Amino acid sequence: MAEARFSPLAEKDLLELFEYITQRRSSSAVRLRDRLLTVTQDLARNPRMAPHHPPFESQGVRVFPVKPYVICYREAPDGVEIIRILHAARDIDAILRDFPAK
Repeated sequence: MAEARFSPLAEKDLLELFEYITQRRSSSAVRLRDRLLTVTQDLARNPRMAPHHPPFESQGVRVFPVKPYVICYREAPDGVEIIRILHAARDIDAILRDFPAK
């Protein structure tokens, strides 16, 4: 069965965004977390749902929007590796530059 594995940074991203939104509206945080986790499972089953992200195409990085966030991931033999979960307003390219190449 295909699975979505989270990098330590992606786990941290998910926890931080959940905590941030919980401070403002806990019900919204739960819905967003559930939506993001559902999308990661969808990506595991269909890893080519998003196009390659051009600056990082050689590393197989894809970016899928879940507004106002993006899920940065790459295909893995048994699903996907979630690299980061970031707010779309951030400088995604600069952040991904620091992520280790595959």
